[in-house]
Amino acid sequence: MRKFLITSILSLFSSVRLSSSNPNEAVIMPTFDSQVSAKLVSENNTAEQRFKEEDAHLQAASLKNHSIVTWDSVLSMVKRRESLQFQPYTCPGGHLSVGYGHVITKGEEYLKAGITEAQADSLLHSDMEYYKDWVKKNLKLKGNQLKAMTHFCYAFGTAKLQKSTLYKKIKSGEPIEEEILKWVNIKGKPNSSLLRQRKLELTWYNSANGKY
Repeated sequence: MRKFLITSILSLFSSVRLSSSNPNEAVIMPTFDSQVSAKLVSENNTAEQRFKEEDAHLQAASLKNHSIVTWDSVLSMVKRRESLQFQPYTCPGGHLSVGYGHVITKGEEYLKAGITEAQADSLLHSDMEYYKDWVKKNLKLKGNQLKAMTHFCYAFGTAKLQKSTLYKKIKSGEPIEEEILKWVNIKGKPNSSLLRQRKLELTWYNSANGKY
C-alpha cells in the first residue's frame, strides 16, 4: 500500500512542467490538489497504524499460552508488508522485483512482462520454502525459531546473514537480541517498520516453545 501511495504522489508531480525552452509553447502547471495530498497522507498514516496494531496483536498471540506461530501467519505478514505488485519494480535494495518482493533472477526474464496474483502466490510459497529449507540446513532451527529466521531471510536473503555476527550467535546458541535489532536501517537510517518486524521475529524466536 505504501509503495502505491508514494507512486501516486510522484505521478502527480511528474505532470508539472516548471519551464519551457520554447517561448511559443504553453507551460502547463496544474495545481496540486491539497485535498488529494491530505487524503493520501491520511491513508498512509491509517495503514501504518494498522500495521502497528497487527504487529502488537501477533506479539501478544505469540506469548499467550506459549502459542506456536503458524506458517499462514508468516505468509500473511510477508503479503501485507510487501504488498502485491503485478509489474516489476526496484526494491529498496536495488533489485528488480515483482509480486510479493520476489527478486527476478537470471532465467526469469519472462516475469518482467508482469504477473498474475496466482503467479505471485506461487513465487511467494516457493521463496518461503527455499528460505525455510536453508534455515533448517544451516541453522538447525525448529518451531517458532525456524519461522522467525525464515521471515528474516525473506527480507534480507542469506548471503549477508551468513557472514554476520547474528548468524554466529544463532549457531552458538547465544542470545540474539542485540544483533537482530541492528537490522533495522534503510540507507543507513533506522526505520520504524523494520524495527517492529525485528522485534516480532525476536518475540517468536524467544517464545517458550520456540524450539519445538
